[in-house]
Amino acid sequence: VFSSLGFYPVAGSDWYVIGTPIWPRAQIAVGDGTFEIIARNAGPGKLYVKSVRLNGEPLDVPWFRHGDVRAGGTLEFEMSDRPHGWGETEPLAIFNLD
Repeated sequence: VFSSLGFYPVAGSDWYVIGTPIWPRAQIAVGDGTFEIIARNAGPGKLYVKSVRLNGEPLDVPWFRHGDVRAGGTLEFEMSDRPHGWGETEPLAIFNLD
């Protein structure tokens, strides 16, 4: 289920890694609000993430923390049919973060 939303948890941590969403829009109920996932241009052949915004701010790395989900808000993807290089910065760096 997580992977179909465009992110999935890293076991034993509070980190999520960005993937490819298959749904154009989804919501997760959290606390007193929601965490909304929007995937613009999602659909067949649109497998590549062009950009991601978390609560309106550009997300330049392919991960975020559980606190971002728990607080509610919006995760917005811009999808494409070709790679754009988004998320290619130090993909294993998440395992070195505190």
